[in-house]
Amino acid sequence: MQTSDGPSILYGPGLEPPPDATATWVLWVAVALAALVVVSGVLGALAHRRQLGDGELAFRSLARRLGLTGQQRRALRALAGVCDDVTPVALLLSPATLGRALRHAAGAETVSAVQRKRFREVAAALRVPADDGASEGT
Repeated sequence: MQTSDGPSILYGPGLEPPPDATATWVLWVAVALAALVVVSGVLGALAHRRQLGDGELAFRSLARRLGLTGQQRRALRALAGVCDDVTPVALLLSPATLGRALRHAAGAETVSAVQRKRFREVAAALRVPADDGASEGT
């Protein structure tokens, strides 16, 4: 059976016309691009994690388990930066080290009153007495 539109193809019950080749090609390209994005994201995350170092990974893990907020984590990093020979993870592991760091920060001229307050808040969150001399009278 021929019509003016071209040859007529008869489809029986349960038979469908063949898929459009363009639509199939576009679908496969989209799937390949999505897979590429996922793989590159995973590889990037693994590379970033490898660059962090054991001390930073330990700090992040311990801070997360202790329930510290992002602001508290930044304050601990800043406190460790004020004390040249202390790492942030050491401040979490040793209450005595945290106390010494707080006392050192209280006497440092480069530490603002706002930073001292944040340091004391972190010490309170970790249940370490902030005996830095600045808590008297406040």
